[in-house]
Formats: sequence, structure tokens, C-alpha cells
Amino acid sequence: MPYSKRIFSTKACNLLAFFYFLASVNGFSQTAELKNYGVKDGIPSSEVYNSMQDSKGYMWFATDKGVCRFDGYEFRSFTTSNGLIDNTVFGCYEDFKHRIWFRSFSGKLSYFYNDSIYQLPINDSLSKLIKTSFVSSLSVDTLDNLYMGLINFKKGVIKVKLGTTISFSLIPMPAQAPYLVLIPRSEPLTGNTYQVDSLPDSIKRAPHFISVYKAIPGFSQLHFLRKLSLGLPGGNNMHDKAILLKNNQIAISYNHSFILLDTLLSWKATLKNIDNNFISNVSEDGAGGIWLCIQDEPMYFKDTSLIKSPLPSTLQKNNITSVTEDKEGGTWVTSLNGGIYYIPSLSSKNTTASNKTFPPVYITGLKINNQINPLSSSYNLNYNENYLIISFIGLTYKDAGKVQYRYKMEGIDTSWIYTKNRDVQYPKLSPGNYVFQVSAMNNDGIWNQKPATIQFIITPPFWATWWARTFFILVIASFIYWRFNVVTTHTKQNADVNKQLLTMELKELKAQMDPHFLFNNLNTLTQLVEIKSDDAPEFVEELSKYYRYSLQFRNTEFTSLDNEIKQAERYLHILKIRFGNNIKVIWNITETLRNHYIATYSMQLLLENITKHNIVSASKPIWVEINTNESGYLIVKNQLQLKNSTALSNKHGLKSIDQRYQLLTSKKIIVSHTSQYFSVELPLITPVEYESTYS
Repeated sequence: MPYSKRIFSTKACNLLAFFYFLASVNGFSQTAELKNYGVKDGIPSSEVYNSMQDSKGYMWFATDKGVCRFDGYEFRSFTTSNGLIDNTVFGCYEDFKHRIWFRSFSGKLSYFYNDSIYQLPINDSLSKLIKTSFVSSLSVDTLDNLYMGLINFKKGVIKVKLGTTISFSLIPMPAQAPYLVLIPRSEPLTGNTYQVDSLPDSIKRAPHFISVYKAIPGFSQLHFLRKLSLGLPGGNNMHDKAILLKNNQIAISYNHSFILLDTLLSWKATLKNIDNNFISNVSEDGAGGIWLCIQDEPMYFKDTSLIKSPLPSTLQKNNITSVTEDKEGGTWVTSLNGGIYYIPSLSSKNTTASNKTFPPVYITGLKINNQINPLSSSYNLNYNENYLIISFIGLTYKDAGKVQYRYKMEGIDTSWIYTKNRDVQYPKLSPGNYVFQVSAMNNDGIWNQKPATIQFIITPPFWATWWARTFFILVIASFIYWRFNVVTTHTKQNADVNKQLLTMELKELKAQMDPHFLFNNLNTLTQLVEIKSDDAPEFVEELSKYYRYSLQFRNTEFTSLDNEIKQAERYLHILKIRFGNNIKVIWNITETLRNHYIATYSMQLLLENITKHNIVSASKPIWVEINTNESGYLIVKNQLQLKNSTALSNKHGLKSIDQRYQLLTSKKIIVSHTSQYFSVELPLITPVEYESTYS
């Protein structure tokens, strides 16, 4: 050791009492009242070993009954009941992947990542290897290798290869020596060995703790520091620790002593036997000062000066285990029997300095239609996934639990909305693109200018998409075109049908006004008048009723069976006056079918054909049967005794009826005959069919 450094070390020890005196002059000012968090506030135990602020801004605390994380509103505890490997945890460490590792009493490893606790599958093997040794430090390099520094472990450093397949190996260290390994861009590794075999000669010859070696098996471009030749006391302190300072210097606590190394790993300061107490922890604050946690009270080292505890007197003699300064300048103090203490501001330069650190803000939860969803930066949702509940948090501890937020949903909100609530609801969002933004303000009115964001794309239902609308337009256009053609065709067909019907009606009218028919009736009437028969007036009356019915229903395609039967009875009455009892009619009509429909004039045309084509006389009377069947047909059947001459027949009656049924219905008439009889079956149309088709 250079002579000048030994002189500095001696002077530092002699001036220690003087620095205690300066504490009252150069001490810190407390600008806000002390706040104490205990079990009643949610921490798992009042015996707290260490504290740490992670890269996101959350505060972590290690206790003898688990670890907890504080967000300014509440403590969230992790124990063996929800994944932690061991409830006794002495410290927390964050690696380059932002995993939070827990240094447990058992030596088994677990870590927190993406809101869950994970355990290593090799824990049982590690526990058997470590046995009664104690894990003093953890460090992870950028190749995702984890190193475990241990106290009283004879085999050296344990290297755990992380990744898809997890395994571990041993890196030997010198026998009976404390060690310090500097891992680039990570925490230094400390520990103590007491029996190692088969080491390189260069390492065996090393007499000093601060000797530097660069060829230790298992390390690449890493540094190894060995035993001090400063008369430091021996022993195995489970709280030995080394930290890498912001200026790349190294601060080391070792038993009762404090060592400061510069960037060249040369001594810069050494303080031995401080209050004859172990240094349980060492940490750096935002001003570059170093906290030394001693059993009775912490001390503060800065610019080669050691100052007595600047903490409130109420914290002295309280078994302080760690002092941590957060990113806002607040100070967190942990103790073995008092839980956690928070001091909003300790400053020797400006007691009224404003808080210019904006609080980080995070989206912590999302519910879609009241269902919890995993967090993501963006979401593609269906049109019916449009009820959103978004939760968020801003991390600031100087105004804990009273954070002011502002938020807006781009696509709906045109300006910021201010609130102190930590969630917001958006029910029934319309399809579209949205970006939710939320920012938080600290106690001095400083807003986070980089709000947390989350994007939502709510797709419209398929019937509201452009392609669906195009499809629907094409379908509608096609339907209109088809309907136009159908209507045009139907109109043309109706016109043709109406033309044919009109032609048939004219034929029927002509048939009804047939001179032969009129001549027969007038001749009959003349005979009745000449003989002064009482039937003459009745004949005239029935004839007038017959023609009145013909005129009344001349434009009607169908009429009820009941109406048609009445007209047929009038016509038969006229025939009976002409033929007397030479024509006999037998009726058998089912009453329930009288409300069915039949083609107008069809029955009288059949009756007319019977007298027109058959002999009706006293010597050859004729019989006619008119009845209905179960199949829904009206049957007109007559005795067959044909005339020899057909000159008077225009043969239009039966053909006219058949054409009308073919044009207006899908039903057909049935004609059958033998040498004995002639039969025609006319289909009846039900009232339901008539209403739906012809009304």
C-alpha cells in the first residue's frame, strides 16, 4: 500500500470525532414530517432488512416475512403463499431485463417479472450445495448469467446460466479470503471462501485483498480483489457489501470498516473500526454521498468527510438497516423493529427546493366487457367488445395517495380530463381507432410530459364494413333489377291472361246471349202465354235473375260455391219449365265446402252443355248428379244420350273452363266419360288460398 494512502487512512480515523461535531453545523434539514409505515399499513413485518427502488419507480422492501412493493397507495406483499421461495429475504436486486431477484436466507432463488413470481427449477440442488452458507450478493451479466457471492462457502462463486435451460457451475476462488468481483454494467459481487484447491499459482501468491487479477477461470474481463493488508479485522459478516457509484468508484463495507476505491481500483479512502459496530449496509444518494448503516445510527460520507447521522433523532438507536434515496429525493429508512420510515426531503443546500421530477405513469389494468385482459400496447377488438375500464397509476411519494391525473381518449375527448381516480370507464365505444393517454402530476405541479398510452382499434360489424356495404348495395341493386324483371314479366303475363279472359268472357257472354238460347227461352215463354199458364210470370222472373247474376259477376274470376249453386238452381228452374220432369237433378253438396271458391259461370256452362249435347224428352228423360268429394272437387255427372247433330254447338264451354283454371291456378279439371255417362270434376279453392292469392 502506498505511503500517502496509509497517511490518509490514519488521518481519517483521527478526525472521526471532529466530523461528529460538524454534524450539528453541516447537517441536513428536514423539510417535511417523518412518515412511518408499519404492519397496520400493509407491510408483512416490522423487521425490514433492505429497500430498493426499481427502474419503474416502485419501492421494494425485504423483510423476515416476505417482500413488499409500494406504489404510493398501498403495499403489495409477496410470500411463500403466492410464489416466493423463502419468506426471509435480505435484499432485492434488479437485473438488465428488469427482473427483481430476491436474496433469501435459504439461498434458493426466485424473482419477480411481469407481475408474477418465478422460482428456479434448480433450487433444491442449490440448497444442497450451499448448505449453511449465506448468499451475500447477486449479480447478472449481459449474457444472462447469474453469479452468487456467498459467505463461508469453500468452493468459490456459483454461476447460474439462465435461459430456456437453466444450469449452474462453480468458479473457484482463493482459499480463506474475502473477494470482490466487478461485473461490467452490473452490481459488484462479494463473498468469502475458506478452502479452495487447484488454483493458478498467480492467484495463490496474491498477498493482498486489493490485488487485481484478470485471468480467473470462469470470468471474462472481470476483476478479482483479494485480502487487505491494512490490519482489518477478520470474520465473516453476512452484510458485507460493495456498490458501484455513479462516478464508477466502488464503495465497500467490510465488517467494521469502509473502503472507497477510485476508477483505477486504487484506495481513495479507508475508515476502520467505525463505532466498533458492523456496517450493515452501504448506499449512495443523489448528491454523491454515501450512507453507512451502523447498528445505532447511520452515518454519511461525502468528499472525504464523515458526518454523524442527519436523520431525525427519533430514528437513532432504532437498528437502522438501510437508507435509500428515491428518484424524487425522498429518503427511505428501514429498521429491525420500526418498519419503514419516509422523509420527503433531506437537503443541506436548499431546504425549499422544488420537486422537478415528474412521476412515471403506467397503465396497470384493462377490463373489456368487465373481463380482465392481459396488458398490451394495442388491442384489436370486435364491435361488441366496446366497454372499457382502464386502470393506471402515477408513482410519486411526496404526495402519496393524492396524485392528480389527466387523461383523454383521442377519437372521443377533445381536451384533457382531470381526476384523482385511478381508473376510467368508456362504455359503448363506436367502431374506430382510439388512443388513450394518461399523465400524472407531482406535488409541485410538474406533469409527466410522456403520458402512458394504449391504442384500441374497434372493428365495425361485418355489415358496417365498406365491402359489406358494397355487397349489400349490389344485392339490393340485383334484387331491384330482378324484381323489375319479375314485375314486368308478371305484368305482361297478367295482360296476356286478362286478354285471354276477356276473350273468354266475351265468348261466354255471347254464349249466354246465343240467339238459339234466347229463341228457346222466348219460344217457351210464348207457349206459356198462349196457354195462359201460371208459370209464365215465374219463368220471366227466373230468367231476369239469371241475367242479373251474369251481369253482376261478369268481371269476377271466382265466386263462392254457394253463389254458383244458386245461379245453377235458377238455370235449372228455367230448364225445368222448358223440359218439365224430363230432366232430373240430384244434389249432394257438403255444407262445409259452400264457402270454397269456384270459377264463375263454370257450373251453368256444364249444365248448358248437358242440354245442348244430349236428348231431353219424355221418351228419353235425362238425369244429372251434382256432388262434392273429400278431395275438394265439385263433380257434375250426367247420363249420356247424345244428339245426332252437333251443328248448334260451338264447343267453347268446357274448353273455356279448362283454360281459365290453367291460367289462374295450378289446378286442373278432370274429365271422364263412358258409354253410359259423362263427368267433369272442378277443383275448389279454399278460403285461405283465395285470400292469399286472389283477394
